[in-house]
Amino acid sequence: MELIIDNNVIFSLMKLDSTNSFVFSFLNGEFIAPSFILKEFEKHKNECFIKSKLSRKEFDQRKKEVLSKIQIIELKEYKNFFKRAVDISPDKDDVPYFALALKINCPIWSNDKQLKEQSVVKVLSTEDIIMSLFG
Repeated sequence: MELIIDNNVIFSLMKLDSTNSFVFSFLNGEFIAPSFILKEFEKHKNECFIKSKLSRKEFDQRKKEVLSKIQIIELKEYKNFFKRAVDISPDKDDVPYFALALKINCPIWSNDKQLKEQSVVKVLSTEDIIMSLFG
C-alpha cells in the first residue's frame, strides 16, 4: 500500500506504543512525504521527544528508523500540482500533501478529519487503515 504520510502521523510514530506505530510497522507499504516534513520535524523535535518518553539515544534511533522508511519527495517533483491542490485542500497548511497526492495518485494517511472535507484525494485515517486490514 502506497501512502503519503502527514506530519502528525510521523510525529506520533516517535511514540513506540502508539496505534500509528503499530500500523506503520505492520504495513508492508511505501510511505511518502513532501520534503518540508523534515523542517517540520526539526521544528517540533523537542515536543516529540518529550511525548515519546524515550531516551535521547532511543529517540534519535527511532527517528532514523522512521525516516529511513519514508521516501522524501522534493518540491520540484510536484510543484506543478500546487494550483489545483490549493483549490481542493481544506487547509492551506496541507496543500503540499494534496499536491503530492495529485502527482502520484495515492491516498494521504492523516487523522485530521478536516482533510476529508473534499472528494478529489482519498484521505485515510489510522482507523480506516486498520479496518481495511482487519475488516
